[in-house]
Amino acid sequence: MEAVALAEGLHRLGHDVEVVTSSVIKRDGYPALHTYSDCINGVRVTYLGTWLNLRHVSLNPSVLPFAFSKVSQFDAVHIIGLYDVLGPAVAFAARRAGVPYAVEPSGMLIPIVRSLRLKRLYHGILGRSCKI
Repeated sequence: MEAVALAEGLHRLGHDVEVVTSSVIKRDGYPALHTYSDCINGVRVTYLGTWLNLRHVSLNPSVLPFAFSKVSQFDAVHIIGLYDVLGPAVAFAARRAGVPYAVEPSGMLIPIVRSLRLKRLYHGILGRSCKI
């Protein structure tokens, strides 16, 4: 809910805000395979099509095309959460485009519970690409 408050607050202050997330669960309760956008309380939300969802990690093949076509248009990027492929892909595109970004691990920085081996693997392969 912090992300919603932040996005809507920035919009109320007159900023253009776009939120990018996975479409693990659409508003109707079913996953979406294709990318689609919606406007919610003045904030554009892009739901990247989700082809695979394993626990809290999703595979979104459209993240790279989206990131490389859109991130260069942003003034800044705020990445919330760690254990997904969206954050590292967007961070990589932001670095290439010279767009500043911040990573908010939301309590996930230190792997302490569940799937410790997978989290260590993630940090070893993708986590470093966010330059935390």
